[in-house]
Amino acid sequence: REEMALFITRLLKKATVGPGGNEEFVTGTTGLKEIKSLTTNFNFTDINRGTYEVRDAIVNLWNLGVTDVQTVTTFEPTFVMSRKAMATFMARALAHTNARPKGLVLQPSSYRLKTGYAVTLSVTHRADDFSAIAGSSVDTFRFNYSLVSTVVRFDQSSNVLVVGTCTTWISATTVGNIKCSVDTADPKTDANGNLAVFSEIPPTVNKVDVWAWTATPTTVYDNDIHAATASKITIETYP
Repeated sequence: REEMALFITRLLKKATVGPGGNEEFVTGTTGLKEIKSLTTNFNFTDINRGTYEVRDAIVNLWNLGVTDVQTVTTFEPTFVMSRKAMATFMARALAHTNARPKGLVLQPSSYRLKTGYAVTLSVTHRADDFSAIAGSSVDTFRFNYSLVSTVVRFDQSSNVLVVGTCTTWISATTVGNIKCSVDTADPKTDANGNLAVFSEIPPTVNKVDVWAWTATPTTVYDNDIHAATASKITIETYP
């Protein structure tokens, strides 16, 4: 486990930071940055027997939220790394980097959070070979769940001209321009294929669906056509 902490710490320092990733200056307060934490707090009681490099790597990963169990007081540095722990470490470490799935992907900082708190959202766009797609205009919109059966996301009428389009209960996000329409005023992905992160406040003790999609500007969202390539998430709040 201590060797894995070293490997991942070194990997992160070489990787490009992604949306929501934590980076700090390599040295001082100016110049190049790398993925790491400057916080020196830690929860472990068994990491002071090895080298300083090992100890610092473990502390760094703990503060980045990479370690498998954040609340335990032992890291077990000399134990063999299990496959489960390995997957956890790598997934959490890669979340700080620019590595993302292919296609347009919307990701929240949390899928479940306390009422009244904001959730941070990121949108990334990658080609089939996972390379960044820059300059994509991205529209984002949301729908608050309702117990009223007539409150629906998309038109369900028999009119072929409007069926599948957004209803009045859909609203734009904090960065969306015209809801359910891609236009030149919508934010665009940068050179790394990422949209600037933004925040939304979900409804009180409820659920909200959020969509991100891209198309040629002036295209209007039709769920029957665009759902396959759009990215949708559901966020829930509790008291």
